[in-house]
Amino acid sequence: MELKEFIQKSLTEIIDGVVEAQSYAKGKGAKINPANINSTASKYWSDDGVEGRDIEFDVAVVVNESTEGKVNAGINVWGVGVGGQKSKEMENSTSSRIKFSILVLLPPQN
Repeated sequence: MELKEFIQKSLTEIIDGVVEAQSYAKGKGAKINPANINSTASKYWSDDGVEGRDIEFDVAVVVNESTEGKVNAGINVWGVGVGGQKSKEMENSTSSRIKFSILVLLPPQN
């Protein structure tokens, strides 16, 4: 996998995940990566005083290539995937890690 494809796939998956999470969070009174946030060097808060938290992710990106020449790339979180397939072909895999954080305003308790 070329670097530009790795970057494109990684950012696309992160963006799609954030958009889906934002939709869910809106119905729960939370905000993900909110606009118009106040900040200091190490603290974030909204205009109504809700403190933000950086949620950190450390994700493994695995690229598998079989002897048949097929390439399977995607973002996988170690220990979460389930499934299997038996084959006699050889497989070579390469993994990289992506670390990032997303600002979240959790819903305040009244």
